[in-house]
Amino acid sequence: MAATMPTNRVGGGTSRPGQPPFFWIFPTNPGEHRNLIPSGWIRLCICRLRGRRLLKWNTRTILAGGLLAVGTFAFAEAGQFEAGEAAYFKHDYANAIRLLRPLADSGNAPAQNRLASIYFWGGHGVQQDAAQAALWYRKAADQGNALAQAHLGLMYEHGYGVPRNAVMARMWLNLAVSRAPSLSKAVKLRSEVAAQMTPAQIAEAKRLAEEWEPK
Repeated sequence: MAATMPTNRVGGGTSRPGQPPFFWIFPTNPGEHRNLIPSGWIRLCICRLRGRRLLKWNTRTILAGGLLAVGTFAFAEAGQFEAGEAAYFKHDYANAIRLLRPLADSGNAPAQNRLASIYFWGGHGVQQDAAQAALWYRKAADQGNALAQAHLGLMYEHGYGVPRNAVMARMWLNLAVSRAPSLSKAVKLRSEVAAQMTPAQIAEAKRLAEEWEPK
């Protein structure tokens, strides 16, 4: 029998007046922003290059230009993510997928998490797809995205898109809560899962979470 759609959502982040919540809850996590290079860092690198007398001017120009090109690409990617988020909150899922899929394919964890959410809930012209949701949540979770880890735990608890497995559910929820204690629903869900587990299963989930490393 196919698993039914879970009804409890897992979310987090902060809201701005008149805007939906944003889910960039790990601004300092390299796994979340590895493709975003701060402009200040770029300027610092360029200044340092200019201060090294042993480098010829054309070399400095090429390196500085390369850094600026990378930075420009990174900011363009950030703009594409924001556009994808805007489309998502307008329930324009088809356009959101069009904007987010290239970023997700390139390894952008927030884009992977949002793409997974679209398939997780479905609707607005997009077919609900548990397998696709699990695929993209796992890619983002493997990089340390707490929201993706929480949703993956939820999916393992219900057997939605993945085999039902309390140990795996607890493991992913442990990881999510350790990275984002403010995810109150993940904290609650972790306790609910534990209530149905044996002490040995809880210990195994704890061990797996402690041994886990981002990919």
